[in-house]
Amino acid sequence: MQKKFLTKGFTLLELLIVIALIGILSAVALASLNAGKEKSQDSRRVAELKEIQKALNLYFVDNGHYPREGFGEDTSSGMICASCVGGINLILDAYMSEVPEDPSHDGITYYYYYDGRHACGGQEDQAVVFAAQMQTTGWGNYASTGDLCTSWEAEGRGSPVGTNSYNVVIGTSGNNY
Repeated sequence: MQKKFLTKGFTLLELLIVIALIGILSAVALASLNAGKEKSQDSRRVAELKEIQKALNLYFVDNGHYPREGFGEDTSSGMICASCVGGINLILDAYMSEVPEDPSHDGITYYYYYDGRHACGGQEDQAVVFAAQMQTTGWGNYASTGDLCTSWEAEGRGSPVGTNSYNVVIGTSGNNY
């Protein structure tokens, strides 16, 4: 009497191939989701800078000048964040329901900053807000030829900040100092 072996199931090699394919597909899916998250955060940064710009324009209407970083009503750093106290944050708090904070805020690479008197490439000083670093390459307008302010090194914080920064020129500082 001969025994017949029935081959049911998968071989070890077939299982390893399926597991490898699932791993590759999940890695590709996660990478595309992460890229979408970064683009979404950069879009949020730009929108929040525009909201800060609107609040500072309201301040200008009320006071006849933009906040003077380091003087009078704004005597501290120009860093903008929900957890920051004093300075520009006090001013924004009066004109916004909530002071925004960079989605990846760490105060070193990712942060918002206000400069009330920024030298803009030899032009008249400007009041400017910026996101120190965008996550998606190409979102920054740091080197845009049509931009008034392309000359910062992110308030002395250096690399990698600067080259992929996004700035919004609010208006001319004028002779308020």
